[in-house]
Amino acid sequence: QFLQEMRQSLMTIGTFYIKDHGVATSLTTEAMQTVQDYFSLPLEEKKKMMIGNSRHYRGYKLIGEELTNNQVDHREQLQFGPEQAPLDGFAPSISPNYHGLQGPNQWPATTLEAVPEFQSTILSFMTELETLSQHLMEAIAVSLGLDASYFKTMFGQSPYYRLKCAKYPSVDKAATIGCGAHKDTGFLTVLLQDMVGGLQGQDPKSGEWMDTRPIPDTFIVTMGEAIERLTGGLYHATVHRVLNNTSGQDRYSIPFFFDPALDAKIP
Repeated sequence: QFLQEMRQSLMTIGTFYIKDHGVATSLTTEAMQTVQDYFSLPLEEKKKMMIGNSRHYRGYKLIGEELTNNQVDHREQLQFGPEQAPLDGFAPSISPNYHGLQGPNQWPATTLEAVPEFQSTILSFMTELETLSQHLMEAIAVSLGLDASYFKTMFGQSPYYRLKCAKYPSVDKAATIGCGAHKDTGFLTVLLQDMVGGLQGQDPKSGEWMDTRPIPDTFIVTMGEAIERLTGGLYHATVHRVLNNTSGQDRYSIPFFFDPALDAKIP
């Protein structure tokens, strides 16, 4: 039944909810609280982890530093990836850009009382989401009538993933967008969001925007452009956006982007 429901969802809009996913509620709660604690730090403390300090696109971004669909995103961000050493011989001036995606993360100072378990919590959460994503990748293959291991040749021993922690501050008016309409570029995205809401997905046939309402203990899974291409458009990459947050409460979300290995070739 799960495979049938997932297949139908992916053929119509490209997004579905998943519960009983195997990730402990205690860990999802801790991850969300850890992210909230980080964003509550003084700005000068957060700026010590500016993404410009990293050769590997990891770290903190201020509100307004990122554009989506030519619109300024109204959110703070913090980005992580697999904790790895840089590729041998990596040199930003001569290496392909994607080589820079492998490398170490930036972490808050361990002396900060506000986020004492930040690194261990984020690493544990990424490990659990990678495992969940592997299972979803296998389920997607089976739903297409393929062997469960079909996509694994593209992912190899080191699939690439990114974890983005985002804060959408509450504002007085909805004149700007929290995050502009777009498709994710990779294979799939697993999203943990708080209960504030604001995420919308677009029906590819009607163009209608639909609220993706928060459900406790549930992840939202969204397909990216890689799976859309691999299935010849049978499965949709969801066009989605985040409305500006006028709820009176800050909104937090943690998307996990699961992608093929950095050197994979997508047919």
